[in-house]
Amino acid sequence: MLYYRAQDGITADIIPYYENGLFYLYYLHDYRDAENRGEGTPWRLIRTKDFVEYEEMGEVLPRGTEDEQDLYVFTGSVFKEAEGKYHIFYTGHNPHLRAQGHPEQAVMHAKSSDLIHWEKQKEDTFYAPLDSYEPHDWRDPFVYRDEKNGCYRMLLAARQKDGDRVKRGCTAMCTSQDLKEWKVEEPLWSPGAFYAHECPDHFTMGENEYLVYSEFSDRFATRYRVSEPGADNWTSTVDDAFDGRAFYAAKTAWDGEKRYVFGWVPTKVDNSDNTDWQWGGSLMVHQVFCRPDRSLGCRMPDSIRKHFKKQFFFREAVECGSSQGYAAQSLLTVEADSYLLTADVVISQNNVDAGILLRHDQEEDFAYSYRISPGCGRLSFGMLPNFPWGQANFTNMERALYLKPGQRYHLELAVEGDVCVMYLDGVALTARMHVKKENRIGIFSENGQVRMENVGVFTI
Repeated sequence: MLYYRAQDGITADIIPYYENGLFYLYYLHDYRDAENRGEGTPWRLIRTKDFVEYEEMGEVLPRGTEDEQDLYVFTGSVFKEAEGKYHIFYTGHNPHLRAQGHPEQAVMHAKSSDLIHWEKQKEDTFYAPLDSYEPHDWRDPFVYRDEKNGCYRMLLAARQKDGDRVKRGCTAMCTSQDLKEWKVEEPLWSPGAFYAHECPDHFTMGENEYLVYSEFSDRFATRYRVSEPGADNWTSTVDDAFDGRAFYAAKTAWDGEKRYVFGWVPTKVDNSDNTDWQWGGSLMVHQVFCRPDRSLGCRMPDSIRKHFKKQFFFREAVECGSSQGYAAQSLLTVEADSYLLTADVVISQNNVDAGILLRHDQEEDFAYSYRISPGCGRLSFGMLPNFPWGQANFTNMERALYLKPGQRYHLELAVEGDVCVMYLDGVALTARMHVKKENRIGIFSENGQVRMENVGVFTI
């Protein structure tokens, strides 16, 4: 299973840690069955070396009771101190405490000597200072060592007391000398733009520092800001997101050579395209790279690409076009549930829209589509046509994409079950497809010509 999902629930908020050739992927497990399994979310752990095969290690950080702070063991981070001891700082969340006049959320602490067996340090629990922060939003601690200032930093998703009613979200910061006592400092970043900056992450790549956050808004995207080292001057690049609406709460990890970003693909209510997105779903991993303008792009991890070893289809070139409207062409049907499509794409003019059709049914005039729109600088996902009109919910399923007509761009598109993801010119866009049909692939264009070369389909 490439896009891992727990069999007895869903996978959410992956907390990655890398050591000795293994990625330890802690995640929030939601049974979605409170009636039978009880309320709350524990942390579980899976391990992998290739993002293809996953070893399930089971529950590692259990949820508390309804009377305890950590009924929901929410997001945090894993950190190794110089002495070799491992630490988890996590969010203890309990919505029942608000009615009792207590904060819903707190930062909590656990220790381990092997990354698997953890002991909670309840005496280290601490809350938002009420003079400057709202009490119920104090979550997602991310800890790292600040070598320049000789301390540990903790970043948090928090909301300040003052400011616009909705846009008080900030990346709060605490510092510590011993990982036990934390001093609340001025916020690291407070743009006055979002309700909350969830799941903060921080790393250095090349000559720059990056601050990652998930925008808790109607767009639900994981974004980043960039700064010169030590300046804490967080600015946006032209492309400031890792993916679209169907990739959230993402955090990163580095294996010594490459950096990866780990998010989840949300499910939808009743597994229907027409309904709302839900919290949690399946794991999705992208490789992150830095462009010359300091923006970050995403690629398919090499190990996933190499997983598709069997060539099922190949064509040197295929063209599709109509100067006055829409044209489509079916290419093949893939029998496998999991496959990889690769192609080199050339779009003739700026005003041409073109792309890939998935689960294409010509008789019913139905397909899911990845649409490339050079003229308006956009890659989007949806139905073609979206009929009955306006019912399918593909809001914010798009990315900024800057392509020049007549140039050749490499495209990779992976499908596993109802999850799909396209990579094009360093831009990733993940989606789900809920209508069950044959895996028939096609191409389409509007108002001009598209040429696809070296079209290959590979299976496992």
